[in-house]
Amino acid sequence: MRKNVREDNPLAVIKFKNTFGVPLESGPLCLFEDDICVGESMLPRVKVNEEIYAAYAVDLKTTVTMTDSSEHAGQCDWERGRLFLRRWRVYEFVYVVDNKNDHPIDHFYLEHPKKATELIETAEPDERLDHFYRFKLVVPAGQVVKFVVKEQEAVQEEYQLASVTVEQADQWFAEGYITAAVKKTLDQIVSLNEKAKELQRGLSKAQGQVASLKEDVTRIKSCLDSLALGKSSLHAEQSKFRDFFTKGLNETRVGLVAAKKEQKSLEGKRDRNATRINTIASGVRFSKKLGGASV
Repeated sequence: MRKNVREDNPLAVIKFKNTFGVPLESGPLCLFEDDICVGESMLPRVKVNEEIYAAYAVDLKTTVTMTDSSEHAGQCDWERGRLFLRRWRVYEFVYVVDNKNDHPIDHFYLEHPKKATELIETAEPDERLDHFYRFKLVVPAGQVVKFVVKEQEAVQEEYQLASVTVEQADQWFAEGYITAAVKKTLDQIVSLNEKAKELQRGLSKAQGQVASLKEDVTRIKSCLDSLALGKSSLHAEQSKFRDFFTKGLNETRVGLVAAKKEQKSLEGKRDRNATRINTIASGVRFSKKLGGASV
């Protein structure tokens, strides 16, 4: 029986293999048992040696019911400065086959459509097809057989806690992935990350200032070199320009020294802040199972 074909009564089928040596075109197939027609099936085109299941009747003395449920679960681990968030959803399908016939069903095929990526805690299917599993069951006469299919959909995520954002910390706490104590630690990391951004902005500005002053020094020195090589009868004017550029060069060099000092100071603050972030993120060990929620 395929779950989404007939919800109550299974279809009686035959396992048909084309051993005629030539392809069979689609068409009707009549089935007889002791010279009595028990049903008719419409075969598709069947290739040589291809095996198919052909339905020919409905077994009204056998009923199949199915109930399903799902449960969310997960695991949250914080180690080596990283958060490993493993979440999964388990789907459970309970099939109940009630055979009211006075004979057993030795070959009952249950076709279960795939719901998730992994089959768990379930008997190995007789066949694994693209879109469903086919299980072979034996149902004794006048008895009820229960068969359970479980599937699991798992997702794993990894985050570097040294770069956690306030939105992530708030979301993890709201969804119960982390405790209040861990949330407090994450808030501290978030605050330090904001400080890191501020320091980086200041450092970028200082680096730009150093680069600009270096260009100024090069430009002024070029002007002085040109004056030294130039020949002019206006010695007084030339001397005045030389004094002007020399003064500018000295002032620029003083500014460059100050800018480099500021750059070095900011680099030290940035590195110390980064070390503190990594120390906090790497120094915590935390593990929590996320409770299941039935749906």
